[in-house]
Amino acid sequence: MHILATNDDGVQAPGLLALAQELRALGQVTVFAPDRNWSASGHVKTLDRPLRVHEQILADGSPALSTDGAPPTAWRWRCWCGQGKDRPGGFGH
Repeated sequence: MHILATNDDGVQAPGLLALAQELRALGQVTVFAPDRNWSASGHVKTLDRPLRVHEQILADGSPALSTDGAPPTAWRWRCWCGQGKDRPGGFGH
């Protein structure tokens, strides 16, 4: 199973790391979240500019992806664009 872990508190939030660490017992985990805290903006969408996606390293040394877009935009990008094996952090079969 491949699990997407995300939040609105930012990719380096301690809670997201704790979630990802626990989910690893269930399958492969990809962390993809905003590059900063976007709390209380769960309905905001980034539509006015291109999204930037960056590779990150979490506090435990595991890889993650971050974006400068709002949380729902980040989730949609991951679901729409990142499903192939040839994509960074792709959800391959």
